[in-house]
Amino acid sequence: MTRVTGPWFLFGSAALLSACSTPDAAFERAARDTEPPPAFGVGSAPQNPSFPFEAPTATDNRWVFRGVPDSVVFEEAPGGGACTNPMDDACDGDYRAFIGLAWEHGHLTDESSLQDTIDGFLAMPARLDDSAGELPHAIADAWGVGFLFDALEQTPTRALRTYSGEAWGGRVDEYLLEDPWVGSFFARIHYADAVGPAPAVLAVHGHATEAADWPEAFDALSLVDAGVHVATIDNRMMYANAAQSSLNRELLLAGFTQQGLHAYEILLLHKVLRALPAIDPERVGYLGHSAGGNKGGLLIRAVDAFNSLVTDIDTEVRRADEGVPEYLEGFVPGLAPWQDLVNRYDTALVPVLKLDYGFPQGAGPYVDFFDETLQDPAT
Repeated sequence: MTRVTGPWFLFGSAALLSACSTPDAAFERAARDTEPPPAFGVGSAPQNPSFPFEAPTATDNRWVFRGVPDSVVFEEAPGGGACTNPMDDACDGDYRAFIGLAWEHGHLTDESSLQDTIDGFLAMPARLDDSAGELPHAIADAWGVGFLFDALEQTPTRALRTYSGEAWGGRVDEYLLEDPWVGSFFARIHYADAVGPAPAVLAVHGHATEAADWPEAFDALSLVDAGVHVATIDNRMMYANAAQSSLNRELLLAGFTQQGLHAYEILLLHKVLRALPAIDPERVGYLGHSAGGNKGGLLIRAVDAFNSLVTDIDTEVRRADEGVPEYLEGFVPGLAPWQDLVNRYDTALVPVLKLDYGFPQGAGPYVDFFDETLQDPAT
């Protein structure tokens, strides 16, 4: 697949591509409101522009993840068994193993140096212009995942189907997705009753929530009723507690971030969706709640993969509020200078709909929005 390179990379992906020459080799682990909702802007940004959406003129240096990939292997594996629960503090093994697997792509530091780096980023003036197209690689660099993005289309992904049947009143497939870098995580696909490839929305939960909350708490199956497939993911270690804070601190000390690894997992699920015949690989939207919306605001800036974004939160990468563990997933100090620009949705390269936190307006606004933004260009 096409990707755009840039000057921000410190490490290449040759070692990864060599290790991943075959699927078996790749998976050998060394260590194991009643008011119309505001859209397309904040503050003085324009609201509710006409369709088709016209992206602002900017240098686009995003990674491109489009089309049908050839690196996904589908298998039947009833039962599963991996540790994937977002609220289980024991599901940190794959992330801690990642530090050892990817050490040559990171940069080890000590507590004092890390704090100096954090203080330096937080003191930087805001970056309010990205006409040179630096932001995608700034995001990947701050996340520590540029080498993963570089090789994502070639890295083998195993999609182990652990269940296929009826749930929540419709057809559902459940998968355990396996990756040689981040291990195993859970995903569920709710299928619409559609003829031919149909659009999909990838829904990402926040802290102390999980994939099952989308049909149960946020009425996301209204999208299924509207002919849109819905894919949900369980991001691990998301209980917003001291265990999560400790994990992200360890990752930061090694030059990585939990948010970056979660973003990579989201793109792995996106790759699996593009490999399914029922899904149109060119029409995938992103729906994010809380920390899931936080990641979405950054992902649409870093990669060309999603046609549109719905979020119920502005991106926040600085310290958490007082009384909350300080190193939660969303704390990415390297992105502090870019935060204000990321939240200027009128500068985004895809349409963005910002709703109230928790979607109190119900599913109607985002169903209508995705109906507009995921239309088949041929019709």
